[in-house]
Parts: sequence; structure tokens; C-alpha cells
Amino acid sequence: MQDKRILVIDDNPELVQLVECIFGAAGATVEGALSGWEGLRRFRACRPDLVVLDVMMPDMSGWEVCSCLRTESDVPIIMLTALAKSQDISQAFDRGATVYITKPFSPKVLLARAEALLQHAA
Repeated sequence: MQDKRILVIDDNPELVQLVECIFGAAGATVEGALSGWEGLRRFRACRPDLVVLDVMMPDMSGWEVCSCLRTESDVPIIMLTALAKSQDISQAFDRGATVYITKPFSPKVLLARAEALLQHAA
């Protein structure tokens, strides 16, 4: 995780802070965004190595953000969401998500999946 940039996009500030702590402790540089629009702006500004993205946000859904990111980049995207129905998971992959993790989640699993994605992308 050393020298990796991670962008967390979720409207829940406590969750953003938790994910920042998980990746920060592993040596990554982490930025948080509390809305889809802010996430897209920060993505374009910092060009992260990995994006962690929620689905249910008030201004722009994670589905829309994921689709926008895919038009600009092949960055790995971890969808981290409370939605667990098969159609939600299918939609995430249709929109370009790389990994789908449901909340509540294990910090160790999130970190392991992220590390695997970053190693594979290198």
C-alpha cells in the first residue's frame, strides 16, 4: 500500500474516516469525498490508484459515478455498499466495478481485496 493513492467516496463521514484509517495504517495516501460530484472532482485532481465507492448517495448515485469513472479510467473500483441483492451486484459489474463488498464489512477483507487489486494492476 506504500505510495498508493486511494479515493473513498461515501456520504457517511464516519465510514469515510474508518476507511481512511484502514488504508492510512497500511501506508496509503487517502482522500475522502462525501458526494458523487465531489468524488469525481477529486478523482480528476488526484488520479488515485484505487477508488472505494458507495452506491446510495444523495446527489449522484454510485452507479452513475462508477459509469463516469469508467469513461475516464480503468482504475480499480471497489463498491462498498449496504445493497446486497443479486441485481445490485450485477448492476455494479455492468457499470464497471471491479469488486463488490457489502456493509457491514471486515476491514481485513477490504484491505486484502484492495491489496490484491493493486498488485494485479501493477
